[in-house]
Amino acid sequence: MSVAKKRTRAQRAALKGLVMIFGDRALLQVGYPGRIARWLGCPPPLVRPHPYTLYELNPAWRSGDGKSSHNSLGFRGTEIAVPKPEGRFRVVCMGESSTYCTGIDDDRDTYPYRLGEHLRSLLAGADIEVINAGVGGYTSIENILRLLFHVVPLRPDLIIYYYTHNDVHPRRLANLSRDYREYSCSWYEPAMGGGFYGWFKRRQNLASAYVGNVVRRHGGGRRNSKHIAGNPPVAFRANLTSLVLLAKAAGARILLVNPNYRQESAQDPVPGAVWEHRRIVDDIGKVMEVPVVDLRGALAYPKEGGAILNENYKDEVHFSEKGADAAARIIADAIVSNDLLGPDTTQMNAIS
Repeated sequence: MSVAKKRTRAQRAALKGLVMIFGDRALLQVGYPGRIARWLGCPPPLVRPHPYTLYELNPAWRSGDGKSSHNSLGFRGTEIAVPKPEGRFRVVCMGESSTYCTGIDDDRDTYPYRLGEHLRSLLAGADIEVINAGVGGYTSIENILRLLFHVVPLRPDLIIYYYTHNDVHPRRLANLSRDYREYSCSWYEPAMGGGFYGWFKRRQNLASAYVGNVVRRHGGGRRNSKHIAGNPPVAFRANLTSLVLLAKAAGARILLVNPNYRQESAQDPVPGAVWEHRRIVDDIGKVMEVPVVDLRGALAYPKEGGAILNENYKDEVHFSEKGADAAARIIADAIVSNDLLGPDTTQMNAIS
């Protein structure tokens, strides 16, 4: 093992120990324990708490090799000019970890970055900017709030919404409200109802560095796919409809992207739920006159029953570098063919 890897492991172990003792202050590197974490060379966390969206990308985050970072506005990638320069066409890619491109180490290999490269190649001379607004773990509810708080102020001309299976996870709980309250909780909510065990469990969750352990509930145990049928996708339909309406009210056009996923199966309700969501997106596209791109059939996906990995995917939802580039090319062609880069005088910046 290299000296650098040994140092990284030691730093992670030290940070976990500090978090177990001091909690959030050490993890978020604020206050006295945070200074110790910085002195030890511990990297800042990928995310930080947010009062409405549960958490957000941490603007202070940088990868150890410098190939990936978050800008000062909390988006993956380079800095963004605000206000938007005159004559610039701004595209914002919204979604989950599949848009953020978890597992791809270099910002320049993510699908939003590659989309910008393909669009500028197709439309030489055009001032086109593509912003990666994806956040790992977000559902459609958090994305509506991200649209209002972070995306609308950028005055986007086009918003692309790409999703995978994050809105299926809440449906695996025994009972589910319209606002997903059984699934989501505040970053600062005591775990396990409080008490010493709850205190210990929360520190343990923080030390894991996986935000899903902190802001998501498990319904008193493992979420079970058998509950999906009893939780129809009412919230997903309402949220996607609202997102389209809000995007249009902000003066932006919108493009929806349906994902590749495993085929529906009577033995596994999760793929069936994703396909329910796909059909909802198709329906919203028709009713609201919004174009929909389908990666199914356009981007090679692992065969049913075979290994989940192929040249385009690192797992069932996350692109490989090659897959991100291929998906970006498909989406770029759809943008051009649907004339989504042209002027749109019918839209008013009503909520910006």
